[in-house]
Amino acid sequence: MNGLKSYFNSLVSATAIYMRLRQAVIGAFNDFKEIDSELNAISIVTGKTMKELWGNFGNLNSIAQQYGVTTKNVIEVQKLYYQQGRNAVEVTQLTGETLKFAKISGLDFANATDYMTAALNAYNIAAKDASEITDTYAALSAAAAVDSQEVAVAMSKVASMAAAAGSTFKDTSAYLSKIIEVTREAPETSGTALKTIVARFTEIDKLTED
Repeated sequence: MNGLKSYFNSLVSATAIYMRLRQAVIGAFNDFKEIDSELNAISIVTGKTMKELWGNFGNLNSIAQQYGVTTKNVIEVQKLYYQQGRNAVEVTQLTGETLKFAKISGLDFANATDYMTAALNAYNIAAKDASEITDTYAALSAAAAVDSQEVAVAMSKVASMAAAAGSTFKDTSAYLSKIIEVTREAPETSGTALKTIVARFTEIDKLTED
């Protein structure tokens, strides 16, 4: 009986090891397919060959390790920026800041890219200066009872109008932070409220000029 029990235990252990290895292989294969699909999307937009893109995999993996994310996350962010028509230098500059922003805000990578893009485009912030966005959101999060995600979401609602009205990115971020902190309304509501205020003041300015 002891021999049978020992055999049974070894069989169970061997089966468990086999199943874990099988799951790991399946997981790795699925990751490979997803990465290949993302790289193919980049290839279509940029005209780079798949050989070139896969040849850069080591660099992408190094970026992933630097920011504590997966290589697939890095490629996802880069694909989104390439699809915006940005060049390779800009994509590299924006990828790091976006990964950092996603980590500190808790946003997924697609939304982090969208909110970064909203601020970049509205205020004509160059890719090399994208750290201004991340640093501003982080500073406000540390100084007030708001988080980076809330300010970023609110900013997406008002950025274009506030910029057109002459409000700087930092000033608009500070206004939003204060509104969210005091009212505790949803960030979308806070951003829309500031947008309404800016629109009203813009109308008054035009009437005054006339």
